[in-house]
Amino acid sequence: MILVNNYCYKSSDLSASPYYQSKYQFVKPPLTFDKFKGLEFRLSEPFLSGNDPGFTIALELKNKTADDLTRLTFRVKLFDKQGKVVSESMNNCGPLTFLPASGKTIPPGYTGVYERFSTRDKNFMETFGKIEIELIEIETAPKGMYDKPVFDPDWQTFEAFKGLEFRLSKPFKYLDDLSGNTYFAIAIEFKNRSRKAIKFLNFSQKVYDDQGLLVDREVQNHNQMYEPYEIRDEKFPAAYSGINKKFYINDLKFFEKFQKIEYTLVSVEY
Repeated sequence: MILVNNYCYKSSDLSASPYYQSKYQFVKPPLTFDKFKGLEFRLSEPFLSGNDPGFTIALELKNKTADDLTRLTFRVKLFDKQGKVVSESMNNCGPLTFLPASGKTIPPGYTGVYERFSTRDKNFMETFGKIEIELIEIETAPKGMYDKPVFDPDWQTFEAFKGLEFRLSKPFKYLDDLSGNTYFAIAIEFKNRSRKAIKFLNFSQKVYDDQGLLVDREVQNHNQMYEPYEIRDEKFPAAYSGINKKFYINDLKFFEKFQKIEYTLVSVEY
């Protein structure tokens, strides 16, 4: 736990960007948690942030561990000057919430800022008393290879859909940058040689574990599920080639049970 007081100074460890140097003022000493060695934090002085300015306190993180972090969970309490709890919440922080952006993980040696310990009430600047935070849990990326699907060499086609080619990957570990979780995954690679723009691909998907048929469903794929994609374009363009890394996902324990996956392209929407 920590009490924010009136002592503050500007961070010299962040990027030299004026954005960082002018926006955040941090208290010291650094905040650490006994259960999570190698992680160092500092809380900023309160400030107003956003288009509709609200009371905000930023958190600076230094990752001095040897791990790639995917998620940090905090319990946060805001108190007014009378000691009353004004706000109590759980905050999940991950790579996408810290500035500067660092990709899918928070790597060793990273320093960045999360500015979400806040309330929309900008008048709280006048009545703010203290903030207490507690680091509850962290998630780390798996050691070794992940997010690297290896595809079957042969491409599959379907008689009713000329010019469309597909192939599946072998099972691999997929790191989800939104949840911070790592999954059993099978990816699908797609090539559009039909000379037509395609809006949706509809597949029949069957997945078998050691007990038999586990999944029998129809799944719809669109271009924003694939890499690369153009978010402003609703269709796979002609001559498109890309990969959907989450064609099928399950928890990591599924590596022990998985037997096979079967799929069929059942319809295409142009």
